[in-house]
Amino acid sequence: MWANERREFSVAAREEDLYTREAGADAREAAADEREAEADAWLGANGLIDESEARAREARRAERELLRREREADRASRLSELAETVQEMSSGNTSDYPLAVRFAELSTLLFTAGSVGEVLDHLVLAAEEVIGGGDAVSVTLRRGDEFTTAAFRGDLARRLDHLQYELGEGPCLDSASTTGSAYAASADLGPETQWPRFARAAAGIGGGSVLSLGLFPDPSASLPRLGSLNFYAHDPHAFEPGDRDLGMLMAAHAGVALASTTRVTEAELRNSNLERALESRDVIGQAKGILMARQKLTPEQAFDKLREASNSLNTKLSEVARRLTETGESPLPR
Repeated sequence: MWANERREFSVAAREEDLYTREAGADAREAAADEREAEADAWLGANGLIDESEARAREARRAERELLRREREADRASRLSELAETVQEMSSGNTSDYPLAVRFAELSTLLFTAGSVGEVLDHLVLAAEEVIGGGDAVSVTLRRGDEFTTAAFRGDLARRLDHLQYELGEGPCLDSASTTGSAYAASADLGPETQWPRFARAAAGIGGGSVLSLGLFPDPSASLPRLGSLNFYAHDPHAFEPGDRDLGMLMAAHAGVALASTTRVTEAELRNSNLERALESRDVIGQAKGILMARQKLTPEQAFDKLREASNSLNTKLSEVARRLTETGESPLPR
């Protein structure tokens, strides 16, 4: 499915990565030339370098600078062409680029989901559809040093996830960790040496190849990963070169959506807990007032009576207070 578009996407992603690495290399070379020029200036001022040698070194630096500018202009041109291609893929005829349309649909679903569960459901369904070489897909979520499979499609994914949790090694743990690469993969688990115990056990229950990608809460920030998006296949070499790039894009969307939904959920929970706490405080205050009026008690004595009843009845203090305010009947010893 989407074979031509997948190839175009993969080529575009790899070209962009290549251009970024080229620019980085040029920046490092420019910095080295700048340090060399500063050193030559110091040597010249102290009579430690021959003038002709200094001019020759300066000429070589100028030549390298010219080549860097030519490469920068060439990269700018190629990146412009690449941007046009990506734009066409994302906004062109839907019959020409159905994969881009599917990603746009997925983005909408992820960022309008009302709960973490909805995000995960949309993610595994889309992942199974987009990465066609796999037989099973799962999402591992982490909390501290603990890992859990929050959603999956295909029992192979559930079994291989749990193998990794039990053994303490494997691609989903590596890609979900706070250090290391954003992805971990094995084209053939049979002879795999990265995770020897997991690989042997996985091959024994029908695992052939695996691709795991980290879920980042914010790609621009150095924050712990939320977990990983995992693809499994019975056959070795099941995943194509472009699957990693597609998977990483999907994981990036999902990571940000999960982080956003989690923050909203936690905020709602905090608000709900606060509302319950305030409500309990009001009810306890009303119950204290009733006891103070009936039994001529101080506020402290009334509270002690409520606490005594709570312990005696093995009931929450707020519930004892609620019964008193709602029925007027005191369950308290006199």
